[in-house]
Amino acid sequence: MVYRSNLGVLGASFQPTVQPFPFPASVGGINAIDGLMGMNITDCIYTFNLMPVEYGLQLRQGYYEWAVNIGGASAEDVRTVVPYSGLTSSASSDKVFAVSTSGIYDVTTFGTDNPTKLVTFGTINDESGYGVSTNFNNDASEHYLFYADRANGIYQYTVSGGWAVPTGWQYDLGSGLVSFPVADVRFIMVHKQRVWVFLKDSEDAWYLPVASISGTLVKFTFGSKLVKGGALAGMFNWTVDGGIGVDDHLVVVSRAGDVAVWKGSDPTAADWDMVGIWFIGELPASYKLGLNSGGALYLLSSFGIVDCADLLQGVDVGGSNSGPSSRINRFLRADIKAGIASHEWAIETHPADGFLQVITPEPVNTPYLQYTQDLTTKAWGFWEDVPALCGVSAGGEYYMGSVDGKVYVYGGIADGTTVSGTIGTEINFRTLTAFTGTDTQGTNKKVGMVKTHEISVGGDGAFNATAVYDYNIEARINAPIFVDDAGSGVWDSSVWSVGTWSYGTEAKSTLRGSTGMGNVFAIALAGSARNRLNIVGWDVMFQRGGLL
Repeated sequence: MVYRSNLGVLGASFQPTVQPFPFPASVGGINAIDGLMGMNITDCIYTFNLMPVEYGLQLRQGYYEWAVNIGGASAEDVRTVVPYSGLTSSASSDKVFAVSTSGIYDVTTFGTDNPTKLVTFGTINDESGYGVSTNFNNDASEHYLFYADRANGIYQYTVSGGWAVPTGWQYDLGSGLVSFPVADVRFIMVHKQRVWVFLKDSEDAWYLPVASISGTLVKFTFGSKLVKGGALAGMFNWTVDGGIGVDDHLVVVSRAGDVAVWKGSDPTAADWDMVGIWFIGELPASYKLGLNSGGALYLLSSFGIVDCADLLQGVDVGGSNSGPSSRINRFLRADIKAGIASHEWAIETHPADGFLQVITPEPVNTPYLQYTQDLTTKAWGFWEDVPALCGVSAGGEYYMGSVDGKVYVYGGIADGTTVSGTIGTEINFRTLTAFTGTDTQGTNKKVGMVKTHEISVGGDGAFNATAVYDYNIEARINAPIFVDDAGSGVWDSSVWSVGTWSYGTEAKSTLRGSTGMGNVFAIALAGSARNRLNIVGWDVMFQRGGLL
């Protein structure tokens, strides 16, 4: 059959031919900065729960219950998870604490149910339970964990003494030494062996003597240096090679978006000096907005994720297209603007699974969403339907506080597996690749077949794949019904039609038909699975027609 209307240069008709086209998986991740027509074929418009990693798109792991009924019958939201790393090599003194709206609980052991409250907060409101923590060794080699709550002040933990309010803190406001208002402490960190804190709605910070957990605190006034004003929003260490060796700088951030950097060892010494001050946009109402990762200090603001190294180099972080989150800023900035009053914003990392994550506020009418970057490829994808209010990496695990008095751990092949062993639900996923015109942008293409190449570990998935045409980025395809056919069946022991067979690692290809026609096309894929599914890419068979 020929296209009679499509004539060659000499007037002779030509036959359309079926042509193959290899479509690699989107290892470049989400690209929301480049034009649709010029986007690299290894990027994608979006990818939910299929994370861009070294070999392709890998289905994220699931999550399972670690601790339940935190807060008892009231099942309080877990707003912060606090790890404690003890000094014993056996990790016997390591702890994991869950902070709810009303207090602190020990959830170190898997399967913890209705744990005893170790600390009872005096104030329970929209801010209680949102806090920050730090570990500290004093000059007596005692190991302390400090936790500062947005509404309830500061607490300390030791293996020998448990949880307590710090004592022996004092300061002088001009009329002699008085007790320091530990109940008003909102933030704590350690810089060069000094404990630093700041108080509620304050632009000043206070620090203790070197290697001390009590004593007289000295005030350092940052307010006059923060030109846009606003209370302090965070203080962070930043390891910098300034040309004469590696040094830890103190980075101070205000709620209005000022970032000031100091160098030196002692605020009273001659070497204490301000390196510079910059503006990074307004900050959300959270204290978990700074992250040290691979020698970099990242700050989360209305500009997106800002690398402090870019500030020193004079990069316009508000308009740069090369920052850590530049490829997702179109979405991230809009979400921060909409939820800037939320306390749940946080930036975390989980080295054991190789990702960096921005935790977003609890949604009202939409699924949970976390922005997640692969630390190797630096590519971004979305976690969807993971009910995380907070997250922290400890002991090789990623703990997530959630609603209804639960702590989850990231892992497994299903969402929501219970402490009793009931397997959770399958993980839903979807992605839309970049568009391509193959090598002829201006001719019609009609995709007939899409073959998806995958590697499955532990079972099967169910998905549909089809071509989407002409920059239709809102296109959605329906996922097939998931039927679980992976299990632990044993020949001659399992019950026929009930027992299911186990799977190892299996490479396979799945062929799907496709319809439609257009100048350019992308691949849309949607499905669900309970395994470590890896999408390697697609082979597309298409026909090329004439010019439009």
